[in-house]
Amino acid sequence: MRIRSFVAAAQLLALISTSGFAAVADSPAGKRSGYTIEGDRIEFVYVSDDPAQEVFVVGNFIDWERSRPEWQLTAEEEAGRWQLELPLEQVKIEGRSFYEFTFEVDGELVDADVAAPHTIHCAGYGHRYTIPELK
Repeated sequence: MRIRSFVAAAQLLALISTSGFAAVADSPAGKRSGYTIEGDRIEFVYVSDDPAQEVFVVGNFIDWERSRPEWQLTAEEEAGRWQLELPLEQVKIEGRSFYEFTFEVDGELVDADVAAPHTIHCAGYGHRYTIPELK
């Protein structure tokens, strides 16, 4: 019985990983934070009901450097939604097999939603989004 459950879970994970939609969490307003991949582009999206002045992507693919202008999300007309769209080649690094990130909001790193797919807990650092499609 456990083997069948494991196989079903692995098949579901494979389906999610190849769907072009991953690591997305619902906010209290039903909006989403995380990322989506379409073709050769990735879009990072941060959504919160709390006001913010600046939002950046911070991850291992940029050596966890904070507040880098080229990784700053742009506020959209819709209040509380920020986005940054980039070519995948800007994220993908030759030889790297594991990608993780979070958002920096007004100078503070925020945890990924624990209910979101493709999240992990990093001891001492909190929850992070992962991007399994890029391995």
